Amino acid sequence: MSISFTNMLHGATILILLESLEKYEKISSYKLFSNESKSSYILTLCINNNKKIKIGLYLKHSRNRVSPWGFSFKDYQQEEINTLSNECDSIFILLITNQEGVAVVNKQVLPKLFDETIDESEWISVSRKIRQNFRVSSKDGVEKMIIPKNSFPNQIIECLDELTNQPRKKFDLEKLNFFNK
Repeated sequence: MSISFTNMLHGATILILLESLEKYEKISSYKLFSNESKSSYILTLCINNNKKIKIGLYLKHSRNRVSPWGFSFKDYQQEEINTLSNECDSIFILLITNQEGVAVVNKQVLPKLFDETIDESEWISVSRKIRQNFRVSSKDGVEKMIIPKNSFPNQIIECLDELTNQPRKKFDLEKLNFFNK
């Protein structure tokens, strides 16, 4: 079986995340499951042997060697992101910009990029100048957003800090539905 370019980029991205989780002392174990598609994963973390946290990861990559990088989201992919957001404590869309880095879109940023309706196709564009942060825009977004180049995997670790320092509570699913029919 040959290894595809997608598998290499996803594997490298997940490896970076797992290596950073090894340094996170509160985690006693973790499991990584591939979800519905080849882009979707659920990372289940056991914190101090008693609390389970589910992190949804949706990975997309661009083959462009240089900025800007384009990422399209078909309607079924938007549905899958919506399902992940409902099943998990938090969700991250990881936009892999070839070998330049990973732009992280979290649940706070996602509604600023996509509106509430599921369209046949949506897109996100990521650009970056030398020694600068990522600039992210979308079809539905009003303005370009700045995402720090070093936000991956730091944002996921910061999210774990927030989730582990507070008692687990169920999120209001209506607020987490980024895309409604």
